[in-house]
Amino acid sequence: MFRILSFLLISLLLGCRTENQRDKLVFSLKNFGEFHISELSKTEIIRPLDQPQLWSTEYIINVSIDFQKLDSSNIILSDKKIKMILPKPFILSHEINPKSLEIKYTQKPNIPFVLTPDQEEKILVKADQQLKNSIDTVGIISKAEENLTSFLSGYLKSIGYTQISIRYSSH
Repeated sequence: MFRILSFLLISLLLGCRTENQRDKLVFSLKNFGEFHISELSKTEIIRPLDQPQLWSTEYIINVSIDFQKLDSSNIILSDKKIKMILPKPFILSHEINPKSLEIKYTQKPNIPFVLTPDQEEKILVKADQQLKNSIDTVGIISKAEENLTSFLSGYLKSIGYTQISIRYSSH
């Protein structure tokens, strides 16, 4: 009986220690808040339907993760092992640099072309639509997950974990 009680007491103390470790880890990760993971700068080719030119413009996409949404039930600790399910990274912002707008191809190369403000606005709207449609194909979310996994794995190894599993929620 004494052995069983001793075993239960030790298990309870170890369980509390693990819970305490998990709480400390969750607290420290939540302190990151909305954490900027990745930034992608890319040039996009645009072809407005009403114009015979191809244009290019540069855009920047920023990806973040909100550690405030981290739930302690999504972290499992045991000895030097840790399994985590983190909130899904998201597009924090995307912006087009209007000053980078330039002609890449025109059917009439010898005729100078000057954009009116209305034409420029139409091209930038088209570029924004293309950007929104291509965000998934660019793979920036998966790249951000890779970057964050690498960062957190290094952090967790530095505090003593040897087996680390990091996944991301689907929503």
